Amino acid sequence: MNPKLQAFLIPRVASAFMRLLHSTVRVRHAYAGRIEEMNKSGRPYLLSFWHRYLLLMVFSRHRKPIIVMISRHKDGELIAKTMERFGVTAARGSSTRGGGAALREMVECAERGENIAITPDGPKGPALIAQTGVVLAAQRTGAPVLPVAVISDRKKVLRSWDGFEIPKPLSRVMFVYGEPIDVPRELDSEGVESWRLKIENAMRALTDDAQHDFDRVWRDAKR
Repeated sequence: MNPKLQAFLIPRVASAFMRLLHSTVRVRHAYAGRIEEMNKSGRPYLLSFWHRYLLLMVFSRHRKPIIVMISRHKDGELIAKTMERFGVTAARGSSTRGGGAALREMVECAERGENIAITPDGPKGPALIAQTGVVLAAQRTGAPVLPVAVISDRKKVLRSWDGFEIPKPLSRVMFVYGEPIDVPRELDSEGVESWRLKIENAMRALTDDAQHDFDRVWRDAKR
Protein backbone atom coordinates (compact mmCIF):
# COMPACT_ATOMS: atom_id res chain seq x y z
CA MET A 1 0.00 0.00 0.00
CA ASN A 2 1.17 3.50 -0.80
CA PRO A 3 2.65 5.03 2.41
CA LYS A 4 0.56 8.20 2.10
CA LEU A 5 -2.60 6.19 1.58
CA GLN A 6 -1.64 3.96 4.50
CA ALA A 7 -1.10 6.98 6.75
CA PHE A 8 -4.51 8.32 5.69
CA LEU A 9 -6.55 5.11 5.98
CA ILE A 10 -5.13 3.14 8.91
CA PRO A 11 -5.72 5.74 11.67
CA ARG A 12 -9.30 6.22 10.46
CA VAL A 13 -10.03 2.51 10.30
CA ALA A 14 -8.30 1.83 13.62
CA SER A 15 -10.12 4.61 15.48
CA ALA A 16 -13.46 3.50 14.01
CA PHE A 17 -12.76 -0.08 15.15
CA MET A 18 -11.84 1.12 18.67
CA ARG A 19 -15.07 3.11 18.99
CA LEU A 20 -17.13 0.21 17.64
CA LEU A 21 -15.52 -2.29 19.99
CA HIS A 22 -15.99 0.03 22.98
CA SER A 23 -19.67 0.34 22.12
CA THR A 24 -20.13 -3.45 22.11
CA VAL A 25 -18.57 -4.27 25.51
CA ARG A 26 -19.86 -3.66 29.02
CA VAL A 27 -17.53 -1.22 30.77
CA ARG A 28 -16.98 -0.45 34.44
CA HIS A 29 -14.30 1.47 36.31
CA ALA A 30 -12.81 -0.13 39.44
CA TYR A 31 -11.33 2.06 42.20
CA ALA A 32 -12.25 5.05 40.04
CA GLY A 33 -12.07 7.35 43.05
CA ARG A 34 -8.28 7.23 42.80
CA ILE A 35 -8.14 8.83 39.37
CA GLU A 36 -11.15 11.06 40.07
CA GLU A 37 -9.33 12.57 43.06
CA MET A 38 -6.28 13.23 40.90
CA ASN A 39 -8.50 14.80 38.24
CA LYS A 40 -10.10 17.10 40.82
CA SER A 41 -6.74 18.13 42.27
CA GLY A 42 -5.57 19.50 38.92
CA ARG A 43 -2.13 18.01 39.57
CA PRO A 44 -0.59 16.40 36.46
CA TYR A 45 0.03 12.65 36.59
CA LEU A 46 1.66 9.85 34.61
CA LEU A 47 -0.98 7.37 33.49
CA SER A 48 1.05 4.15 33.40
CA PHE A 49 -0.20 0.97 31.69
CA TRP A 50 1.23 -2.11 30.00
CA HIS A 51 1.54 -2.00 26.22
CA ARG A 52 -0.98 -4.85 25.84
CA TYR A 53 -3.79 -2.60 27.10
CA LEU A 54 -3.28 0.14 24.51
CA LEU A 55 -6.38 -0.62 22.41
CA LEU A 56 -9.05 0.82 24.75
CA MET A 57 -6.97 3.04 27.02
CA VAL A 58 -8.32 6.20 25.35
CA PHE A 59 -11.64 5.43 27.08
CA SER A 60 -10.20 5.54 30.61
CA ARG A 61 -11.24 8.33 32.97
CA HIS A 62 -8.08 10.36 32.49
CA ARG A 63 -8.26 14.13 32.50
CA LYS A 64 -7.50 15.92 29.25
CA PRO A 65 -5.30 17.31 27.87
CA ILE A 66 -3.04 14.26 27.90
CA ILE A 67 0.11 13.44 25.96
CA VAL A 68 1.29 9.91 25.24
CA MET A 69 4.87 8.81 24.65
CA ILE A 70 5.04 6.89 21.34
CA SER A 71 8.14 5.51 19.62
CA ARG A 72 9.54 7.01 16.41
CA HIS A 73 9.32 3.85 14.28
CA LYS A 74 6.82 3.51 11.43
CA ASP A 75 4.12 1.80 13.50
CA GLY A 76 4.49 4.53 16.12
CA GLU A 77 3.57 7.15 13.53
CA LEU A 78 0.33 5.32 12.74
CA ILE A 79 -0.46 4.91 16.45
CA ALA A 80 0.19 8.63 17.01
CA LYS A 81 -2.19 9.60 14.20
CA THR A 82 -4.81 7.24 15.60
CA MET A 83 -4.48 8.74 19.09
CA GLU A 84 -4.88 12.22 17.65
CA ARG A 85 -8.38 11.26 16.51
CA PHE A 86 -9.27 10.90 20.21
CA GLY A 87 -7.74 14.23 21.23
CA VAL A 88 -4.53 12.66 22.52
CA THR A 89 -1.24 14.23 21.43
CA ALA A 90 2.04 12.33 21.10
CA ALA A 91 5.59 12.87 22.31
CA ARG A 92 7.66 11.00 19.73
CA GLY A 93 10.37 9.00 21.44
CA SER A 94 11.05 5.96 23.59
CA SER A 95 13.69 4.28 25.70
CA THR A 96 15.44 3.24 22.47
CA ARG A 97 15.02 6.30 20.19
CA GLY A 98 14.48 9.98 20.91
CA GLY A 99 13.87 9.47 24.61
CA GLY A 100 15.64 12.66 25.66
CA ALA A 101 13.58 14.89 23.39
CA ALA A 102 10.34 13.17 24.39
CA LEU A 103 11.23 13.52 28.07
CA ARG A 104 11.83 17.26 27.66
CA GLU A 105 8.48 17.59 25.92
CA MET A 106 6.75 15.71 28.74
CA VAL A 107 8.33 18.02 31.33
CA GLU A 108 7.02 21.04 29.41
CA CYS A 109 3.56 19.49 29.26
CA ALA A 110 3.55 18.75 32.99
CA GLU A 111 4.56 22.34 33.69
CA ARG A 112 1.45 23.39 31.75
CA GLY A 113 -0.66 21.05 33.90
CA GLU A 114 -1.14 18.40 31.22
CA ASN A 115 -1.20 14.68 32.02
CA ILE A 116 1.07 12.08 30.44
CA ALA A 117 0.41 8.49 29.35
CA ILE A 118 3.29 6.01 29.23
CA THR A 119 3.77 2.29 28.57
CA PRO A 120 6.76 1.32 30.77
CA ASP A 121 7.36 -1.95 28.87
CA GLY A 122 7.21 -0.35 25.41
CA PRO A 123 8.05 -0.09 22.61
CA LYS A 124 9.62 -3.56 22.29
CA GLY A 125 9.45 -5.18 25.71
CA PRO A 126 10.08 -7.42 27.50
CA ALA A 127 6.38 -7.49 28.31
CA LEU A 128 5.33 -6.57 31.85
CA ILE A 129 8.84 -5.37 32.70
CA ALA A 130 8.99 -1.66 33.52
CA GLN A 131 11.90 0.26 32.02
CA THR A 132 13.65 3.04 33.91
CA GLY A 133 12.04 5.66 31.66
CA VAL A 134 8.91 5.78 33.80
CA VAL A 135 11.02 6.58 36.88
CA LEU A 136 12.96 9.28 35.04
CA ALA A 137 9.73 10.80 33.71
CA ALA A 138 8.25 10.90 37.22
CA GLN A 139 11.44 12.46 38.59
CA ARG A 140 11.74 15.13 35.94
CA THR A 141 8.05 16.08 35.85
CA GLY A 142 7.31 15.72 39.57
CA ALA A 143 4.09 13.95 38.56
CA PRO A 144 2.95 10.83 40.43
CA VAL A 145 2.68 7.54 38.55
CA LEU A 146 -0.95 6.39 38.35
CA PRO A 147 -1.14 2.69 37.34
CA VAL A 148 -4.12 1.52 35.29
CA ALA A 149 -5.05 -1.82 33.72
CA VAL A 150 -7.79 -2.91 31.31
CA ILE A 151 -9.10 -6.32 32.37
CA SER A 152 -11.68 -8.25 30.33
CA ASP A 153 -13.35 -11.57 31.09
CA ARG A 154 -13.27 -12.69 27.44
CA LYS A 155 -10.54 -11.61 25.05
CA LYS A 156 -8.32 -12.51 22.14
CA VAL A 157 -4.61 -12.49 23.01
CA LEU A 158 -2.35 -11.93 20.02
CA ARG A 159 0.95 -13.74 19.53
CA SER A 160 2.88 -10.49 19.73
CA TRP A 161 5.75 -9.59 22.04
CA ASP A 162 3.34 -7.82 24.42
CA GLY A 163 0.49 -10.33 24.33
CA PHE A 164 -1.75 -7.59 22.93
CA GLU A 165 -5.32 -7.99 24.17
CA ILE A 166 -8.54 -7.45 22.20
CA PRO A 167 -11.70 -7.78 24.30
CA LYS A 168 -14.44 -9.77 22.59
CA PRO A 169 -17.82 -8.16 21.84
CA LEU A 170 -20.29 -8.39 24.76
CA SER A 171 -17.47 -9.12 27.20
CA ARG A 172 -17.09 -7.33 30.52
CA VAL A 173 -14.23 -4.81 30.53
CA MET A 174 -12.88 -3.08 33.62
CA PHE A 175 -10.55 -0.13 33.85
CA VAL A 176 -8.75 -0.74 37.15
CA TYR A 177 -6.94 2.22 38.74
CA GLY A 178 -4.10 1.95 41.24
CA GLU A 179 -2.87 4.22 44.00
CA PRO A 180 -0.73 7.16 42.84
CA ILE A 181 3.01 6.58 43.34
CA ASP A 182 5.17 9.62 44.15
CA VAL A 183 8.79 9.15 43.05
CA PRO A 184 11.48 11.21 44.84
CA ARG A 185 13.21 13.85 42.73
CA GLU A 186 16.72 12.89 43.88
CA LEU A 187 17.76 9.26 43.35
CA ASP A 188 21.03 7.44 42.71
CA SER A 189 21.20 4.45 40.36
CA GLU A 190 20.16 2.05 43.12
CA GLY A 191 17.23 4.28 44.00
CA VAL A 192 16.08 4.40 40.37
CA GLU A 193 16.13 0.60 40.23
CA SER A 194 14.26 0.34 43.53
CA TRP A 195 11.48 2.64 42.34
CA ARG A 196 11.37 0.91 38.96
CA LEU A 197 10.62 -2.33 40.79
CA LYS A 198 8.02 -0.64 43.01
CA ILE A 199 6.16 0.65 39.96
CA GLU A 200 6.44 -2.67 38.13
CA ASN A 201 5.21 -4.64 41.15
CA ALA A 202 2.30 -2.24 41.70
CA MET A 203 1.23 -2.58 38.07
CA ARG A 204 1.51 -6.38 38.14
CA ALA A 205 -0.44 -6.59 41.40
CA LEU A 206 -3.19 -4.37 40.01
CA THR A 207 -3.69 -6.74 37.08
CA ASP A 208 -3.34 -9.95 39.09
CA ASP A 209 -5.78 -8.93 41.82
CA ALA A 210 -8.48 -7.88 39.35
CA GLN A 211 -8.07 -11.01 37.23
CA HIS A 212 -8.12 -13.39 40.20
CA ASP A 213 -11.19 -11.81 41.80
CA PHE A 214 -12.90 -10.43 38.69
CA ASP A 215 -16.53 -10.91 39.76
CA ARG A 216 -16.12 -9.17 43.11
CA VAL A 217 -14.20 -6.22 41.64
CA TRP A 218 -16.78 -5.96 38.84
CA ARG A 219 -19.69 -5.80 41.31
CA ASP A 220 -18.04 -2.97 43.24
CA ALA A 221 -16.91 -1.01 40.17
CA LYS A 222 -18.58 2.12 38.78
CA ARG A 223 -20.46 2.16 35.51
